[in-house]
Amino acid sequence: MVTVQNFTDGILKAFKEGWWYIWGGYGELYTEAHARQLLNTYKSKDYNEKYYLTVQPEKMGGFGKRKVADCSGLCQAVRAEKESVRPSQVESTADGLYNNCKIKGKIGDIGKYANVPVLVFRQNSAGRMVHVGYQVIDSSKVKVYEMRGSNYPCVCRNRSEGTWTHWGIPTWLDYETIVEPGNVAITPSSSYNDIMWLQKNMNKLFELDMVEDGLYGKETKLAVQQIKGKLKIDNQTNLADKEFIVKMKELLKGQSSKALDTFQSSAQSTKVVEIKDIKDYKVKVKGNVGIHESANVASKLNGKITDNGVYTITHTSGNWGKLKSGAGWIHLGYTERV
Repeated sequence: MVTVQNFTDGILKAFKEGWWYIWGGYGELYTEAHARQLLNTYKSKDYNEKYYLTVQPEKMGGFGKRKVADCSGLCQAVRAEKESVRPSQVESTADGLYNNCKIKGKIGDIGKYANVPVLVFRQNSAGRMVHVGYQVIDSSKVKVYEMRGSNYPCVCRNRSEGTWTHWGIPTWLDYETIVEPGNVAITPSSSYNDIMWLQKNMNKLFELDMVEDGLYGKETKLAVQQIKGKLKIDNQTNLADKEFIVKMKELLKGQSSKALDTFQSSAQSTKVVEIKDIKDYKVKVKGNVGIHESANVASKLNGKITDNGVYTITHTSGNWGKLKSGAGWIHLGYTERV
């Protein structure tokens, strides 16, 4: 198994080092000897002596300058390095990678995995997967790293720019193991691993009910800002800066109960600045939304809405709305007016 963080780090390393596309490559330094070995193995009309010994080396500035891989070879090389096995021991084709996926489907049905690191594929007219890339989230944008073709090094572009048809989560990619980040800020452009660490531990320390999806969205921003206020951190933006991360780590080292008591007591005593009595209106809830005792993410959680249903709002306070049923308050950022 390879953790998402380790696999992502390996892909990013290949991108930064400028690995070049070579048919049949899987992360080796491109020497003349290696070129002749690939020629002997893959020689064809398109991948001939001129391709391996003249055209491609010229694009790289000569032999011995860069590591090389094709699309599946990139995944093959990174996985093999992280699992400490030979590349020949893991899947070596896009079709093989797709067949190995435990969860997979068409790109239009990606649903809740749209913002999760996954493999993406292109299928040909014969039904075979012929290209593969690795999807990540960068500054809330869906990007794909790929060995695009013989004229390119490893590239990163918006997923919408590629002709991707399918996606999949391979059996060997570990989403459960989250690595503690360094003492650095965690922001919308941070890695899936770091944002998951932040979400999981805010839920753990402060008994919140945030969705843990690795995406630094509205709910995560709101929670960070309000927790900063309760912990008396001066910089009360919605970004988890270095001071906030250091404080989180301190609390995780045995002070969590004290932190929770302080946080909840201050939350309960926080006076809502303004509650507006409005004309009732209806909203449609999008996704799972927590119902809180007051218009504050730190207040007691009374329950959750999970049915994407339509509900009536009778009062508002900032971005919060009070349910007509009396169950509590919901954040209106996860609703749309109907």
